[in-house]
Amino acid sequence: MAMCLCPSSVYLDMVSGNFTDDEKTDLALGGWPGHYLSIMRSLPLLKITVSDTVRLYGYENPKFKSSVEGLKAPDQVSLTYATTAGLTSPPGGYEVNPVADAFAFENYAVLTMPGILTVQKAPLKVTVLDTTRMFGLPNPIFKSVVVGVKNNDGVYVGYSTQAGLTSPVGQYPVSALVDYPVDRYVLETFDGILTVSVFVGIEAEVNEELDIYPNPSRGDISLKMLINGDALQYTVHDSSGRTTASGTLSEQLNVIALEVPDGLYYLKFSNGEVRKLMIKR
Repeated sequence: MAMCLCPSSVYLDMVSGNFTDDEKTDLALGGWPGHYLSIMRSLPLLKITVSDTVRLYGYENPKFKSSVEGLKAPDQVSLTYATTAGLTSPPGGYEVNPVADAFAFENYAVLTMPGILTVQKAPLKVTVLDTTRMFGLPNPIFKSVVVGVKNNDGVYVGYSTQAGLTSPVGQYPVSALVDYPVDRYVLETFDGILTVSVFVGIEAEVNEELDIYPNPSRGDISLKMLINGDALQYTVHDSSGRTTASGTLSEQLNVIALEVPDGLYYLKFSNGEVRKLMIKR
């Protein structure tokens, strides 16, 4: 095709064809005066599509990946990625854009298609620790193990249980009451167990002067009174922790008559030692 521009002293000619051997149609432009020739090069298309991916809140971004279409052998293209998502970014969707090197833009018409990084809520696990207390005493300070906190987020744990001062001997669940950023975590809690017992940490029966006999007993028991020359007080408790008898041991052999139903009982002495007693008539 030829084109003529007036005045008649200037001429332009354009011819299409594959002048750069790249499988693309180029455009050659020639003219007079000047006898110049210019080739307008058509670049092959390079399409870069970022793959969608997922991670949890508070974690590092994964290694992003892309599919590349139109790259001619043996060409290679180096890619990096740009996104606003970081460690502290809340759950949601974030665009990930590929950034090609200079070689790609010099040799190809680059078309980029962004992917989506989906940040999901992170798991948060709170496990209440088991604990024990004596009957009739206040509940202890409960504790728990918290796993999964990210970015120093504020997570606060309170506790709930039905066990009180007058609760009988037994086991009671202790539940966690958790204040946490609900938009960032999926919470899972595990109850602990509070064991209310007659006595906690019963000592081994090593002091023979406090041995009770007979044991099992029909109700009357005998024992001595002196430990290093000191008189001892005693209390008798049933399996629920209630006091059924009390007194002070004399310097003589002590005989204690217990008018109680059959069952397991505990004798607690003022020096802290405890003995188990079975009443069976």
